[in-house]
Amino acid sequence: EVDIATGVIIGAIIVFFYTVLGGMKGITYTQVAQYVVLMFAYVVPAVFISLLMTDHFLPQTGFGATIAQDVPGGGSYLLERLDGLSQELGFAAYTEGMRSKIDVFFITAALMVGTAGLPHVIVR
Repeated sequence: EVDIATGVIIGAIIVFFYTVLGGMKGITYTQVAQYVVLMFAYVVPAVFISLLMTDHFLPQTGFGATIAQDVPGGGSYLLERLDGLSQELGFAAYTEGMRSKIDVFFITAALMVGTAGLPHVIVR
């Protein structure tokens, strides 16, 4: 129950404390904490948006589900609404595109190699 500025300062002090007292081991724990925060930052909004729009807990299954009745446009499929929205904006339908397996493989490889090539990972 502190304001944002105070929370940021507290977080910075904790990171500094780990770094000074623990060295590389402390920095590793700090990176673990950052990973957990990032994981929650991505997963929690996706889960709650899926719950609110489709009553499905998993966002992956919510894509193929019908929109909840209490949401505007309820009863129609979410992918149909996304297709319509994309076309209204002048783009191709959301479900139109398809990538070959080799494209997906190389995109995934680029993400993995790019992440492994980050300076703080190479140092280790």
